Amino acid sequence: MKSILLSYPSTLPNTEPKLHHLWCSRNLGLCFYLGGSNLPHRKTDSDEFHVPGFPQNYKFHRTQLHKFLRAADGTDEWSQFFIPQTALSMKSDGWICNTVEEIEPLGLHLLRNYLQLPVWPVGPLLPPASLSGSKHRAGKEPGIALEACMEWLDLKDENYVLYISFGSQNTIRASQMMALAEGLEESGRSFIWVIWPPFGFDINGEFIAEWLPKGCGVPMIGWPLAAEQAYNVKMLVEEMGVAVELTRTVETVISGEQVKKVIEIVMEQEGKGKEMKEKANEIAAHLREAITEKGKEKGSLVRAMDDLVRAILSPKAK
Repeated sequence: MKSILLSYPSTLPNTEPKLHHLWCSRNLGLCFYLGGSNLPHRKTDSDEFHVPGFPQNYKFHRTQLHKFLRAADGTDEWSQFFIPQTALSMKSDGWICNTVEEIEPLGLHLLRNYLQLPVWPVGPLLPPASLSGSKHRAGKEPGIALEACMEWLDLKDENYVLYISFGSQNTIRASQMMALAEGLEESGRSFIWVIWPPFGFDINGEFIAEWLPKGCGVPMIGWPLAAEQAYNVKMLVEEMGVAVELTRTVETVISGEQVKKVIEIVMEQEGKGKEMKEKANEIAAHLREAITEKGKEKGSLVRAMDDLVRAILSPKAK
């Protein structure tokens, strides 16, 4: 089993099943990368372009491309690494994805069409407690006591608190951080902000990293910074209808007023905010249903795992 970025095992003798794993829910982004090996954005002067394999009405924008892909011409370092990796990944026996059949039908359909290989959506790979509504969580030990967070949240009105995090690998510029802070203050909403040092500052300097509990099943504000995040946001906004995009990349300029505007959209109790909340609840329900197993009734995760195990143990796989 290997990642798409480490496809060299596909060249080994065919004595065991060779599987690629994709642990993030990003099939749509992956299909773009696969189709993007043809560099379709280089074949048009328009900012919007079509990617082979996608529906004709499905367009991408140049600003959704990572800067390396945007500059790729087939001879650059990015192309020299990624295009061969993509080709090798096509020699695997199948792909394993951390997603759910019901919530990414387009991405999984495109991925299967492109690969012409079995694709097993074995997600969500989340602690069961996170899908049951339990206050207990698995994984990294939070730097702040979960009880303290819950006690503070219980003092707030429902759907009133924002959770801001750019993950553990990305951050924004100091000027963007200030604009975000201004927008948060002007919105009047309570918030929890997981802050990393701004872009350009020493992340190993005088800074203590603490992990906070995470939530799911809520509307989101998207700000893609790297890798396939722009495609994830596109999926969340256009397909799932559970997000609003604030801006893109670390190079962009934003204002506090922009931040305040998207916060108001996402957190309003009626209109678009209400619609996104309802759709987020539907997705959370799909995730819970995927892991159910009651007699002969099996969720999509259980069925996919059964099929994967059968494929691995089959005489052909051996």
